[in-house]
Amino acid sequence: MLLLHLLACLADGPLPDDTALGGDDTATGGDDTATGGVDTGDTLPYTDAWGARYDCGAMDPADPAPLGGKVALTFDDGPTADVTPRVLEVLRRHEVPATFFYVGGNAADLAVDALIEDVVADPLFTIANHTWDHVDLLGVSTEDAADQMAATNALLAEYGVQPSFFRFPYGEGTCAQVDAARALGMHVTGWHIDTADWCYAMGEGWCDPGSYWRVPDEWRDDMVGHTLDQLVESDGGMVLFHDVWDFTANELEQVILEAKALGFTFVHLDDLGAFPRLNADRPYPFPWMGQACPADEDPCWQVENFSWCEPTTDAGDGICVLPCASQPCFSRDGAEASRCVTVGGDAVCISEAGPRNGDCEAMPGTEPRDVDGSRMCVPVDWER
Repeated sequence: MLLLHLLACLADGPLPDDTALGGDDTATGGDDTATGGVDTGDTLPYTDAWGARYDCGAMDPADPAPLGGKVALTFDDGPTADVTPRVLEVLRRHEVPATFFYVGGNAADLAVDALIEDVVADPLFTIANHTWDHVDLLGVSTEDAADQMAATNALLAEYGVQPSFFRFPYGEGTCAQVDAARALGMHVTGWHIDTADWCYAMGEGWCDPGSYWRVPDEWRDDMVGHTLDQLVESDGGMVLFHDVWDFTANELEQVILEAKALGFTFVHLDDLGAFPRLNADRPYPFPWMGQACPADEDPCWQVENFSWCEPTTDAGDGICVLPCASQPCFSRDGAEASRCVTVGGDAVCISEAGPRNGDCEAMPGTEPRDVDGSRMCVPVDWER
């Protein structure tokens, strides 16, 4: 009943007006053309003409690049009695703010009680919510997901903390679970830069392709280079680390030093100049695999860095595609599923045809076609 009441409260009130975004629609490009025709007004959910939702991507970064050279460091999965203090020492030495997404079960350990109090007392740091036991929320009900969030909030309240930010474990969740997090007063927080620190840590400095496919081959043995390469591409952004690995604590200072040398500025997550959409719960409607995208702007890589906007018409229309010969396709709740199909000899992730894309009408230049046993939205000029 508590969850239903919270969701009802969310539906009753408008989001903050455009003053939170600088007083106008600059963050949305001034009209709907910058958001693929999706309504980005002051009410949620964001839906298009076919009912697909664009505001509940659990790993989406909310604010699109470029980010004005502003960087927010975030650390998931702590606190830990051994690694977190080392991370704090580096951050304090360089006066760099950071947000720590705590797992409630870890924070409940009495061994980290004094550590949490130390973090709370330091204005450099912010504590956020990362569920109670780091469960993949796609495998639990909305009610159980809300209980995970609420239990962690209750624990943190004992330290005087009311989390404003929530991150889904593994970046996976449903639209209803996103709504539940917002109903608890938290901004759903994805990331722009995935350091893959856990993968490098497991391989003692080498991120094995068999462990994680999202790291380009040129950076397989260089987490610092991989992180800075993404920062330069996005011109800043939210950086995903984990304060549970000694490797992360060892490499953190070099990331900070090189980022500062490149002119980047470190900020808090609640910096409205850097992340206006995140803090207003008005995420940019990033397209996912198979969804429509403007080919001349190509926002697809900001959700999956190996993705691109494949042109489908001469008028600048396109769809986001992702090679899938060696990695899976991912779907976002609120939209038609994405599947790996082979067209013209290439294996790519594209969207199924269905009601939430008007049987492909939402993607100009595509047509419904039976491929590999599924009805898919395929560019008309792709060979049969």
